[in-house]
Amino acid sequence: MKASFALLCCLLAPIAMLAQEEVERTPETMIAGVRANLAAYEKIKLSGASSSASFKIKLGETTSSYKGGLVFDGFRITAPEDLEGRDFVWYFNAPGAWSTWYVVPVSGDVEDAFRNWLNADKIYQGLDVAGEKDRFRALQTLDGSYFKPGRDYIFWFQQNKETKDTELRVTLGFAAKPADDKEWGHAGVEKALKLKPAGAAQQVKELGSRGGRILLDQAFFSKGYAEGRIDDVFFNKRQTSWTRGGYFVTIEMSCPPCRTEPSLAKIRAKYGDADFVQSAEEHDKVYGSREGKGKPDKEDRVVTHFYDYFGFEIDPNDPAETVLRVRTQANDFSKLQPPDADGHFAQIGMKNLTVFYKDKKEVGRMYFFTEGGKVPLLIQEPPVGQYRNEDEVLDYQGGGRWLLLDMEDHQVVRRIPFANHRMEGLAEGFYSDGSPSFKASYKAGELHGEAVQYSEEGKVVKRQRFRDGEPVDESEGAPKKGPSKTAEPKVKPKAL
Repeated sequence: MKASFALLCCLLAPIAMLAQEEVERTPETMIAGVRANLAAYEKIKLSGASSSASFKIKLGETTSSYKGGLVFDGFRITAPEDLEGRDFVWYFNAPGAWSTWYVVPVSGDVEDAFRNWLNADKIYQGLDVAGEKDRFRALQTLDGSYFKPGRDYIFWFQQNKETKDTELRVTLGFAAKPADDKEWGHAGVEKALKLKPAGAAQQVKELGSRGGRILLDQAFFSKGYAEGRIDDVFFNKRQTSWTRGGYFVTIEMSCPPCRTEPSLAKIRAKYGDADFVQSAEEHDKVYGSREGKGKPDKEDRVVTHFYDYFGFEIDPNDPAETVLRVRTQANDFSKLQPPDADGHFAQIGMKNLTVFYKDKKEVGRMYFFTEGGKVPLLIQEPPVGQYRNEDEVLDYQGGGRWLLLDMEDHQVVRRIPFANHRMEGLAEGFYSDGSPSFKASYKAGELHGEAVQYSEEGKVVKRQRFRDGEPVDESEGAPKKGPSKTAEPKVKPKAL
C-alpha cells in the first residue's frame, strides 16, 4: 500500500487526539482497524439507472477497531457493473466527532482515492437542519476508474472523540462525467444527486447572516428581491478561488435598484449598526489605489454599509439614506467585530483591509497592510499600542514603525520589524528552544538581502539572496525569474 494514503487521511479532515489508548497512525494500523470487523458497515443497496442511494445511519453502534485505539464505522457499497463514463459523487453530513473519512476496498490492495472536497455552503432538504452545531458537510467526487465493477468498498469514518450526536446523512451515486473534461463543481454535484436546497430563510439561518435577515424583512424588501440577493451570495462564494502566492479570483454583484426604497436609518434602528461602513471618499481612494484603475464615475459614488455578506448602498448626499442597491460579495464583514479583549486587529484579505480596535471601538483602518511591497493606504492611523488576533501581535510604536510577533504557547516564533508600515529590516524565526529557524532581510516590504533557513540542530538548510523581492542568481549576479523555493517568512493577510 502506498505511504501517501496516510498523508491523505491526515489532510482530508481535522483529527482530534483520542482519549483512548494512543495508537500509532500508520497505513497498516488504519487499514487493519477499518477491516477488523466488516459487520460494522451497513450494506447500502444502490438502485435506479444512476446507481444512487440516500440514507441515514447511526455511527458507533457497531464498530471496527484496532487494539481499542482507532475506532471506525460507516457503510459499504458494491460498485455497479457499468462504470464507463461515470464518476462517484456524494454529499454527506457527519458529526464533527466522526469527521475523518476515506474509502477502501473490502479486501486487496489500497490505492489513493479522495484528494479534496467542496465545502457544502447550502443546506439541503431532508439532509440538513439549519443552525446545527459541530457538523461537517461536504460534496465530493471520485473518478470512476478507482472502482472495480462488482467489488465491495467501505466508506469509513473514524471516531475522534465521544459524542451523543452520531447520525450520518448521505446521498451518493455514480453519475456521468462532466462534459468537455470540466471539473465537478457545486452545481454539478447538486444536479447529479438531485439535491434540493432549503428555502432562503433556512439558508440565512445557516449562514448566521444579519444582512440576510434584514433582506427577508418584508417591511424593507420584497420577497423576490431578497431571495435573489441571498442566492447571489452563494454564487459569489462559489466563484471565489485562491491561487498560489495569496492571489484570488472573486466576483461581486451589484443588482438593479431596490424598488421598495427602504430607509437605512430605519434598518439601523431595528437591526443595529453595520459591521463596516465605507464612505464614498474612502471607496475612491481604494479604487484609485488598485493597479490600472482610476476614480469611478460620480454616479457610482456611494456610501456602503456592510452587514456581513451584504453591502447596503446609499447616496452620500441623500439625507433620507434611501437604500439604492444591495451589493453582495463572498466576505463576511461580521468577522471584523472585535472580542472583549483590549487591543485587537482584524483583516478581510480579499478587501486588502485591516481594522484596529481599542475597547471594542475602531481606532484605525488601513488597506494593503502586510501585503509585501504594496504601499499601504492609511485611512486612520491607530494609536500606539499592541493589537492582537489570536496568536499574532502587531505592536505599533508610532511613525509607521511596527513589530509583528507570531506566538505559540506564549513564545515568539516569528518577529518582523516594519518601517513606513511595510516590512523593513531583519526578520527572524525561532524554534521552541529559542534557536533560529530563519533569518531574512526586508526592504520596503520585499525580501532584499540574504534569507537563511536553519534546522533545529542549527545547521543551514537553505541560503538565498534576494533583490527587491526577486531571488538573485549568484552565478550571474542577476535576479532569477519566478518564485524561490526558499521558505519565505512573509506576512500573509488572513481571509476571514
